[in-house]
Amino acid sequence: MRVRVRWMAVLRERMGEAVTVVELPDGARVRDLRAYLEERRPDLRRYWERVRWAWEDAYIDRDDEPLRDGEVLYAIPPVSGGL
Repeated sequence: MRVRVRWMAVLRERMGEAVTVVELPDGARVRDLRAYLEERRPDLRRYWERVRWAWEDAYIDRDDEPLRDGEVLYAIPPVSGGL
């Protein structure tokens, strides 16, 4: 499955792009996306724990939330910059 991650604020700067397309196995969950990103960008380790994930209209509160092919997720760092 393919999902797109839209990076917000400082994450967009650190990633060097506004959107990243990620290929994950069918049945992947939010925790799988996080693991994928943590493995490929260990230099951003300090951000991953505090990132809030969101769909188009709501925050995602559980790491076991299933993803769907074509999904757009938003990666939001703490607004106050508390990293």
